[in-house]
Amino acid sequence: MKKISSLIAFLSAALSLQAQNTPVLRYSEALQIALDKNYAVVIARNNEEAATYARNVGNAGMLPTVNLTGSGTWASNNIRQVTSAGNSVQQNNVPTSNYNGAAQLNWVLFDGLRMFATYDRLTQLKEQSQIRTRQEMERIIVNATTAYLDIIRQKRNIAATQEAIRIAGERITIAESRLSGGTGNKSDLLQSRIDQNAWKSVWFDQQAALASAKATLNQILLRDPTTEFDVEDSIAPFTIGSLSDMMQETDKGNFSTQLAERDIAISRYTYRETNALRMPRITFNGSFNYSNARNGAGFFLVNQNLGPAVGVSAAYTVFDSWRLNTQLRTLKIARQNAEVNYEQVKSENRMALTMAYNRYLAALQKQELERSNVQLAEENGNLALDRYRQGITGILEVNLAQQSLLDSRIRLLDADYAVQQQALELYRIMGRLVQQQ
Repeated sequence: MKKISSLIAFLSAALSLQAQNTPVLRYSEALQIALDKNYAVVIARNNEEAATYARNVGNAGMLPTVNLTGSGTWASNNIRQVTSAGNSVQQNNVPTSNYNGAAQLNWVLFDGLRMFATYDRLTQLKEQSQIRTRQEMERIIVNATTAYLDIIRQKRNIAATQEAIRIAGERITIAESRLSGGTGNKSDLLQSRIDQNAWKSVWFDQQAALASAKATLNQILLRDPTTEFDVEDSIAPFTIGSLSDMMQETDKGNFSTQLAERDIAISRYTYRETNALRMPRITFNGSFNYSNARNGAGFFLVNQNLGPAVGVSAAYTVFDSWRLNTQLRTLKIARQNAEVNYEQVKSENRMALTMAYNRYLAALQKQELERSNVQLAEENGNLALDRYRQGITGILEVNLAQQSLLDSRIRLLDADYAVQQQALELYRIMGRLVQQQ
């Protein structure tokens, strides 16, 4: 018995000393590490960067294209030429060369405004990738915050159990004093030691739970699971307003709603791009050409051309077997589906917010009740211990009072954790978590 008590005392002192020497990982630091190193966030940011590069006027088809071409050929031919005047040329192994070069410019002047619809669609894709990045960041923040809060809760559970062990030690001292004075019995002493050992067993389990909670946070931060650290005693409380205000914020800030809204815009601009194919396509063509042909014999020994050329071309599809109409009808249905999906996502988010808000209110009420219960249990525990010290009551009453005190403290800690968790969920639904980063 004394060995176990000594072990508990030694471990408590060792953990206290270790906590003093262990670096404190602040909540803001934990979030920053998670957002900087998480693989999913890195991939999302890379996709966002790619979408940003893709959104430009050149990719939309608004700028001209310029091509440079060149060629050169060499040959040795046998020549036999006869003109209408009766002149003739005949020679074997005549060297010939032909050089060509050109700079060509093609610029679409009109395509039914298709290029502008393409640019708008690329803009929406860029914004969509940005929203996906923030959505991934939000998920990481929720995971890291939940793990951080769990560590705080486990630390407080350990503190509550240590207090129960301390009070049980007082019971043992009183029982020993009464037994030596002839007013007590050995059964009370044995029961007090049994109860203390039970709480010590809980203390060991809580230490393991704390280690697991720290390993979970280390994994989220992509650190070695054995990395030792301590956390702050608490984090800043989440500010929760009225349900109507949060509902409006959810309609605008929720990331799934924003993504559904972008899907509508993308389908709209895709329809415009396709519909622009009904219009004629007018293209400006310009070039600067050079050619040089040389023959060792014949009527033309040198033939060279150098100069610019410009022109305009137009194309219009008269009949395409109704393929374009089929595409437009399909795209119209896709746009209608996107609009229906937006309303569905918006409705689901409103429902999720309402349910989370109700759970938050219930958690607040439970928190207040458990806080009151702790005060009552502390008063009852002190009273029972004094009555036992005076020999007015038995060990059973003290044991029940102490167990009730420990249970009420654990329930209060669970209630505190539930309030923070529900507030965190409300922030997630509103899309407020990433806004604070």
